[in-house]
Amino acid sequence: MEAICIVLSQLAGSVTGAGILSCVYPTDKDLTGALGSNAVSEEFSKVGALLAEFLGTFLLMYTVLETAVNPATEASRVMACLVIGFSVFLAHSVLIPIDGCSINPTR
Repeated sequence: MEAICIVLSQLAGSVTGAGILSCVYPTDKDLTGALGSNAVSEEFSKVGALLAEFLGTFLLMYTVLETAVNPATEASRVMACLVIGFSVFLAHSVLIPIDGCSINPTR
């Protein structure tokens, strides 16, 4: 039952966010062709973009699990937010030119 509530909350949040974004951001200023969407750059293949997204998501998840969840790293947990933020920055730096960077384990 909890999983159903989480999925419904994720869907409601994404629809609400998309609705707010479409009200705030004018359609004629959108250069992506579909507001808030990501697309694979012409220089990269879809398989390559999928692999890059997988690796970026893996980097994020591994960092979170090793710094914020692993009991062995409890002493350095105060630095977890910095390390997680750096891994997100690194993934975005690499993936934005490829496909807009969609690292999100819930997708």
